[in-house]
Amino acid sequence: MIVFGLINPKEGDAGYGLARFIGKNSILFAFIIALGAMCGSLFFSEIAHYTPCEFCWYQRIFMYSQVFIFGLALIRREKFIRAYGFLLSIIGAFIALNHVILQRTGSSPIPCNAVGQSVSCSKVFVNEFGFVTIPLMAFTAFIYIIVVLWFGRKYDR
Repeated sequence: MIVFGLINPKEGDAGYGLARFIGKNSILFAFIIALGAMCGSLFFSEIAHYTPCEFCWYQRIFMYSQVFIFGLALIRREKFIRAYGFLLSIIGAFIALNHVILQRTGSSPIPCNAVGQSVSCSKVFVNEFGFVTIPLMAFTAFIYIIVVLWFGRKYDR
């Protein structure tokens, strides 16, 4: 029941208060998610010494830029930044999903050209619970950003 109240909340629905809270603070939540994803990827590359592959670099481009965009939007109290976050997150989610497919099946719609010092995109560094990989974590972060920005869309007006 709460899930349906969150999808299209109306006053009095079970999830209305939560949806309203997420919506009003969606830029902050998106910033926290992007910052957490950025710190996680920096941990894997700088502390755990996992070399990022080509797809990882593209995912970083779309995630890291959102940290600065949402951070600036919070400082300046801008609300009309959601469209940029949506676009960056949708593109990043497609790249991450492609990376997940490549790691699971060995082939993907978009090929990975491991060049220079980059490792193969099919290499799995982390496999928690038998299915949670670094690209799946990135995909999840992009989806979370899309969802929280969706809740905040009516607070732009």
